[in-house]
Amino acid sequence: MRGGRWRRGCARRSSPTLYVRSYAGSLDAGSAGARAAPEARMTRRRPPLSQPVPSPAPLGVILTGGRATRLRPLSEGMPKSLIPLLNRPLIVYALGLLAAAGLREIVVVVGAADDRTGPAAIAAAPPGVAVTVARQAEPLGSGDALTSVGEAL
Repeated sequence: MRGGRWRRGCARRSSPTLYVRSYAGSLDAGSAGARAAPEARMTRRRPPLSQPVPSPAPLGVILTGGRATRLRPLSEGMPKSLIPLLNRPLIVYALGLLAAAGLREIVVVVGAADDRTGPAAIAAAPPGVAVTVARQAEPLGSGDALTSVGEAL
């Protein structure tokens, strides 16, 4: 088992702790000002916590672009996010799950040629959830789709 100690040591590390040594003892009157054997004890003192930094509300992102080649023949002439499952489009399930997780702002990224998913997502938004549609100019992958989220906000 190589590295077992290292892993355990890393798992035990916590926030930085300051150690302060305090001496409890009295002066011995018979020894001309010398201290008696001090009882040193280490006390733990944590650094003061700063004010918490408010974080922005979490943002949900649904990527709906792509050609849906693995869903053929179901996806012929229809975006994959609008394929019905139990008489509801797939995008409705994704929006519902993100809303149930507590997200109140969701961005739906659609492909350049997809004109139907955006309006369907806005219409299917659960109450209290704001849905924004971002359009990916070219199908250059998931990373490029995430950059279009910043442009939508």
